[in-house]
Amino acid sequence: MCSRMFNVLLYSDLLFTLTQRYKEMQELLIKLKRVVEPILYGRREEIVKERLDKPHSDNEEHYRKPMVFLDQLLNMKRGDEDLSMEEIESHIYTIIAAGSETSANQVAYILLLLAMHPDVQDRVFEEIHSIYGDSSLNITYETISAQNYLEQVIKEAMRLFPVAPIIGRETIESVQLGDVVVPPGITLLMNIFTLQRNKELWGERADVFDPDRFDPSTYDARNHHPFSYIPFGGGPRNCIGYRYGMFSMKIMITQVLKRYVLSTPLSVNDCLKLSFAVTLKTGVGHQICIKRRSNISQ
Repeated sequence: MCSRMFNVLLYSDLLFTLTQRYKEMQELLIKLKRVVEPILYGRREEIVKERLDKPHSDNEEHYRKPMVFLDQLLNMKRGDEDLSMEEIESHIYTIIAAGSETSANQVAYILLLLAMHPDVQDRVFEEIHSIYGDSSLNITYETISAQNYLEQVIKEAMRLFPVAPIIGRETIESVQLGDVVVPPGITLLMNIFTLQRNKELWGERADVFDPDRFDPSTYDARNHHPFSYIPFGGGPRNCIGYRYGMFSMKIMITQVLKRYVLSTPLSVNDCLKLSFAVTLKTGVGHQICIKRRSNISQ
């Protein structure tokens, strides 16, 4: 996908089909379909059977019943017609990429930063211990919401290493940018990675990992431009999964730090050889060593 974005010759579908990248993409798509299609078509058969068994069920009650994303798509209609299976499949691939790969990738960066900063890692663990004690984790909405320092760590990690480092927006009307007038229908790319490390916006220590930057007692959003921090995007097309993403990352990190101490041979000054491949990637991998904590109930 990225190779097409940065090579104008590959904008052509015909030329792209002649490349090795196209063959690789088709092979990956086949693997993905092997996972998704049995679930998708199997669930569709179950829903059809449910409709036949209960043909006169209350549509309003059914609509208001909480449903997983796949069930929502399979029950959704455009006019009187169901969505096509191809369209549903495309939405599922989007959720897999946008809702799962991004969260996992972001957690990898957070754990790496915690391994690089033992003092911060200790503070996160102390917060976990103060909330959950030595017992096994009983994670609830209340306990996750109480993990304020962990949230600061996550926000600061997303500032330095936003997994979606570049996003695009299409102008729907003329926009004045300095001395330039951008007409409607133009796609603008915004470099979130550079924006969130801009020293004019974040001070001379903009490249330093400092979770206290987001301490609620000192952080005043009014002193920051509203779009100086946009790891989930911003405006009417910001990420709809912000709360889900934050909670899922908190749960994953809590599960890891409850059981393990993290370390790494890497330091912040090491060149991570970051690259943009739809999401932010590091060329040296997430080199993290784990050691099981003693006297911790599993």
